[in-house]
Amino acid sequence: MEDLKTRRRDKNIPQTIPFDFNYDVDELKSNCENLVGYIPIPLGVAGPIPIDGNSNIHVPLCTTEGALVASVNRGCKLLRLAGGVNTVLSSDGTTRGPVINFGDIQQAHEFSKWCESTDGFSFLKHAFESTSRYGKLTQVKPRQAGKQVFVRFKAHTGEAMGMNMVSKGTLEAISKALEEHFPNGKLVSLSGNYCTDKRASAMNWIEGRGKSVIAAAVIRKDLIMQILHVPASDLLQVYTQKCLIGSTMSMCIGGANAHAANIVAAIFIATGQDPAQVIDSSYCLTLLEEIDDEHIHASVTMPCVQVGSIGGGTQLPPQKAAADMLIGNYLEEESRAERLARNIAAAVLAGELSLLGALAEGSLVRAHMALNRK
Repeated sequence: MEDLKTRRRDKNIPQTIPFDFNYDVDELKSNCENLVGYIPIPLGVAGPIPIDGNSNIHVPLCTTEGALVASVNRGCKLLRLAGGVNTVLSSDGTTRGPVINFGDIQQAHEFSKWCESTDGFSFLKHAFESTSRYGKLTQVKPRQAGKQVFVRFKAHTGEAMGMNMVSKGTLEAISKALEEHFPNGKLVSLSGNYCTDKRASAMNWIEGRGKSVIAAAVIRKDLIMQILHVPASDLLQVYTQKCLIGSTMSMCIGGANAHAANIVAAIFIATGQDPAQVIDSSYCLTLLEEIDDEHIHASVTMPCVQVGSIGGGTQLPPQKAAADMLIGNYLEEESRAERLARNIAAAVLAGELSLLGALAEGSLVRAHMALNRK
C-alpha cells in the first residue's frame, strides 16, 4: 500500500485516476505492476436469455459504446420469445507452439516424425503432465520449415484459460525431449507464433483454439417483425450481403459476422478474461437460414473462445461476480469455463440478430445518435 501511495504522489499521475479499491491491494500484485489506480468502465446488463434450459441468464457487458447494451438486450428479448438458445461444445484445448532449431533438415525431419509417433507422443505427454494436475495433453502437431520445427501442443486445462499451464508443460516436454533424444536441437523460442496466440490466424479458424462452441435458435418470422421491426426477408438479405458477400470481398479471417467482437470484448472485460484474446475469440461464422415459410434458423459458430473461470482477472471480486452472473447454473458434467464459453456464444447470437435487424431497418445511426451522445 505504501508503494501505491508513493507512486500516487508522482506529479505525472493524474489525481483524477481513482485508487480507492474495494479489495486488498496486495491481491493485485499478480495482476498489475507499478499500480497507481484503476480505470472504471461502465457495466451494463442484458437479458435474461434462456440458454440450454436455464431461463435466467443475464449478460454483463463493460462498454463505453452507447447502444451496445440496448442492442444485445433486444436480441436477448427476441431469443427469449423464440424459446431460447441451444449450444454445443465441439472441442476444447489451449495451445502453445514452440520453435526448435536443428543442425540440418534431416535432423529436423527425424524430430518431426518422432513427435508424430506413438512413442514420441507418449514421452511428451508424460513430461507435459508432470507439471500440472489439470493439464492433459491431447495433441502434438509438428511442422517443419527448413531446419526448424514448429510444434503445436494442445491440452485440456480444466477451469483455467490455461496459457501459463500449457506454457509450463510445453517447456518441460520439449526440454526433456531435447535432453534425452535430440541433443542437437535447440529451443529457440517457447512461442514460435505457431500457437497461434493473440493474433489473427487461419490455423486457429480451422483447428480451433480454446473452446469451440456453437449456439443456435429457431425463430418465428412474426417475432422478427415484432421485435426487430423488419420482415425476415429483409433481415436475410442484409445478412447475406454483409456477412457473407462483404466478408468475402474483404477476405476476412474468421470474420463472417456482423459485430461479434463487440460482445466478446465487453464480456471479456466484465468477467476478467484476457482482452488480448478477443482477436480470435471473436472469430465467428454467423448463419441465418430460412427453414420454412414461418421460421428461420440462426446460429453462430465460434471456434476459438479462450476463457477461464479461475486465474488472471477472474480472481478479482467484481469480475468474478460478473462471471458468476453469466455462468448461472450449469450441469455437473460440464465445467464453469465451458458453460461460460457456451453462454458467450449465445450472447453473441443475440447481438448479431439485433444489429442485422437495425441495419435492415435503417435505424443504426438513429440509435447511436440517441444513445451514444450526451
